[in-house]
Amino acid sequence: MAKGWVNESFRHQMSAYGIKSGTRSIPELKLRSNRLPVQIGVVVPSTNFDKKLPQKQYEKRVQAEKKYFSELFGGDTAITEHGGYIAQAGKRKKLIEEEGTIVQASTTPEIYVRHKKKIANHIKARQKEWKQQTIGYSLEGDFYVYPKKSFIASTKIKNINLE
Repeated sequence: MAKGWVNESFRHQMSAYGIKSGTRSIPELKLRSNRLPVQIGVVVPSTNFDKKLPQKQYEKRVQAEKKYFSELFGGDTAITEHGGYIAQAGKRKKLIEEEGTIVQASTTPEIYVRHKKKIANHIKARQKEWKQQTIGYSLEGDFYVYPKKSFIASTKIKNINLE
């Protein structure tokens, strides 16, 4: 492992599967463990567009995602959060505040690559099924919005000073 926090062997392992990673890690524990370096998750919204779902329907959505991730990857973690965004219908803009649950799983690069097309199709289907303008998902610590929207700033970084 390289000095500092960057685990170069992890980057090379991920690159072998076509996955770019800036992930940083600390030295591993000396335990016999399974290493699951790929994290993927989806945000389960508690609304259909701007209408709040009945609690039972929302819980059913969350349980379905937990089951999907557990069957695909062997387990899941669900984190409930509260967020908001501006929704636009024609010229009308409205602040939508909602509860959401991030359902995520950890896996190996091999299993991720084997299932990535299935996961992409699943995210597309959920966006339509849940009647969402967009759906959020995460991969390796980065957050994505599907489908791509022109109102979101470019992801190309040009010498930005963050200090």
